[in-house]
Amino acid sequence: MSLGACTDDGIVFWLPSMEVNGLFLMDISKGNQAAFVGRFPNCKDDKAWQIKSVICFENKIYFFSHHAFELWEMDKKESFLKHYTYFSGDTGLIDIVVLAKEKIWVVSRTPFRILCLDLDIKRAEQIHWETELELQNNICISSSKWEDKIYMCTRLEKDVYMGVIDARKGNVRFHRLNDLWLAKNIAAWHGRLYVSGISYDGAAVLMEYDRNEVTALARHNLDRIRLNKDTSIDYRGILVHGNKIFFIPGIVDEFMIYDLENDSEKNILNLKMPALVEGTLPFLDVQRIEDYLYLFPGSFHKIVKLNLNTLQAEMIDVCVRKEDYKEIVFHSTGQMNHENVNVNLERFLEWVV
Repeated sequence: MSLGACTDDGIVFWLPSMEVNGLFLMDISKGNQAAFVGRFPNCKDDKAWQIKSVICFENKIYFFSHHAFELWEMDKKESFLKHYTYFSGDTGLIDIVVLAKEKIWVVSRTPFRILCLDLDIKRAEQIHWETELELQNNICISSSKWEDKIYMCTRLEKDVYMGVIDARKGNVRFHRLNDLWLAKNIAAWHGRLYVSGISYDGAAVLMEYDRNEVTALARHNLDRIRLNKDTSIDYRGILVHGNKIFFIPGIVDEFMIYDLENDSEKNILNLKMPALVEGTLPFLDVQRIEDYLYLFPGSFHKIVKLNLNTLQAEMIDVCVRKEDYKEIVFHSTGQMNHENVNVNLERFLEWVV
C-alpha cells in the first residue's frame, strides 16, 4: 500500500501500491477490501508507477509519480487512467505536490525545481525566484498550505531557508531562518508557522513564526522528542490540532505530542512498524478527515486511524481478492509480469485473501 486520498463521496481511499503496478479503491464504510481498479499505463520511467501524491479536484483524480514528471488523470465516472508527461527534464525525486488556486505546485530535487502545473493543458512551467541563492542541490520535503500560500523549508545544514509559494501571485520567495541550524518539519496554522529542527546550540526545538512576516515569535525546547542532528526524517510531519502539535512518526516509532499551553511532551502511541525498505518512511501518507488522522504505512497493509481528541488508535486491515492478485501479477499465459512487479512482491502477498 502506498497512500490514500479522500473523495467527496465519503471516506473513500485510492491506494496505489508500492509493490506492484496497481491502483486500488477502498470504501471504508463498506469494509476493508480494496478493489483493483487498474494499472498505470505508458510509463516513460521504469519506476514512474510508484506514486507520490493523489489529488482529487472537481470530478477528476490525479496521480503523480514519485520518480518522474508523469501523471495519470482519471474521471471518477469512467475509471480510465490517462497518462501525461507534464514537464521535460531529468529529476531525482518528486518531493512535494500541492493543489492551490486550481493549479498544482510541484517541487523536485536533483536538480531543485519548483513547477506550476496547469491541469487543463497538462503542462508545467518552472517558477524562478528573485534571489541569488544557489539551491540546485537543495531538498524540500516538508510543506504546509494555508489559504493561497505553500510553505516549505530547505534541509541543507547551516543555511536554512523557508520558501513561500504565493499561488495567487504565482511567485516564490525565500526567507533565511537564523534561529535554525537544521529544519525538519513545518506546519501552518492560522497566523502561525511551526518549524521543528535543531538550533545552533544543538538543541531540538520547535520554532514559532508569524506566518505573514516569517519572523520568530517563540522558541519551544523539545526535551523528549528525538531529533537527529542530520537530514534523516525522524518524523513524517507535524500537525496542529487545537493547542497541540502532533509529531507523526518517521524513522522513529514514537507518536509524540507537544502541548503549547503547558510546554510539555508525551508519547501517545508506540508504533513498531518496520520500513518498506531500508531508508524509507513507515508512513507514506497521512490524511486528516475532521477529527481523525488516517496514516498509511508502507511496510504492511493496514491503515492506522487516530482520534485526535481521545488519542485512541485502531488498525484497519486492507485485503485484496485472489482474483485481483492474479490479474495484477500474471499475464494471461500464467507467467509473471515483471514490468508490473517490484522487488517487494512478498509483502504484497500478505494482503491477498
